[in-house]
Amino acid sequence: MKTITGWNPPNAGATNSSGFTGLASGYRYDNGSSVLVGNDAVFWSSTELTADVAWFCELSYYNTKAFRSKFYKKSGYSVRLIKD
Repeated sequence: MKTITGWNPPNAGATNSSGFTGLASGYRYDNGSSVLVGNDAVFWSSTELTADVAWFCELSYYNTKAFRSKFYKKSGYSVRLIKD
């Protein structure tokens, strides 16, 4: 799911064989500061738990797996759009 370039080492498991092309964009805190550029990519899910909380998927430079969790929607995560 991760691109081969643009991630900090070790970029574990990066092959982009899925075609997802996840870029290491990091994310934005609710105060506006950006963090972990080069290390992580965090994408919102369309599934929300409450008006303030939704699921997200995270890719990381040190892990081969995608991590799923939930957090406050006021944080700035990436959005992946799929054309019908």
